[in-house]
Amino acid sequence: MSNYLDSALGQQLRSARVARGLSQEDVARLAEVSRATVVALERSPGAARVHSLLSAAHACGLAVNAQETSPQLLERRLARAQQAQREGERYALHMRLAAKLLMGQASEPLRMARRAVAQWARGRTCSTFYIEAWSRLLRGTQPAVGKRLADLSLQEGAALFQNTPFGATLGAYRPKDAESDAR
Repeated sequence: MSNYLDSALGQQLRSARVARGLSQEDVARLAEVSRATVVALERSPGAARVHSLLSAAHACGLAVNAQETSPQLLERRLARAQQAQREGERYALHMRLAAKLLMGQASEPLRMARRAVAQWARGRTCSTFYIEAWSRLLRGTQPAVGKRLADLSLQEGAALFQNTPFGATLGAYRPKDAESDAR
């Protein structure tokens, strides 16, 4: 346990005890530990046995979550949430494009995407995974391409849309209110 978390947990334990009007002796009795253990928990809970810590926390009315909530963990959670949001936005843009393709109204974006994939293949500027996957997906008529695009799951789309040949044209499929939000 980090010193920050160790100190914060000890402070929380002491604050909860004081807020409930309990002495260290009261907590010791309720938690079935010695007063010395309660003192040690308030100073440095990281050094305590888990059972003693949980018992003392319970006696003070604290819900102890076994999962660490450090600033680093929160930063990782935020980064994952932001990544998921970006993936969802990319997916939505591709689905709007798929709708236009299904209606036969996106010949220019399809032509540009095919040209981009051909350039990737010629210059080997992209992983063969993307070249092969997009080559298969872009075969056929606009409606056929639109259907294959629309049939991609969110997970499949998240993987494939990281490297999209539609990059130059996707902005046209952004909702009008999102354009003003992006500025």
